[in-house]
Amino acid sequence: MPQPSRSRIPERMCIVCRNLRPRTELLRLVRPTGRNDLAPDPTGRKPGKGFYLCRNQDCLARLQKEKKLRRLFAGRITPEAFSWIELELEAAGDGDALT
Repeated sequence: MPQPSRSRIPERMCIVCRNLRPRTELLRLVRPTGRNDLAPDPTGRKPGKGFYLCRNQDCLARLQKEKKLRRLFAGRITPEAFSWIELELEAAGDGDALT
């Protein structure tokens, strides 16, 4: 009788703290093809270049503050994306639960 295979949990790296975490523990932002802004991607399926962010306030604060990270995107993060991130952090509780 064959053994059940273990399903591999995909991991992604947070663009701020550079920690690897399971994809389900991160928030995804996407830069749609041909545009220079980042938009929220709650489904994780939008086409374009995807970026992942930890679900904690420290990473969000560093993302908003550091010029190095803004240059990484070659564009800007939409206010809609920041609002979505903040709502996700509030829904998770204090936002530091996964650090």
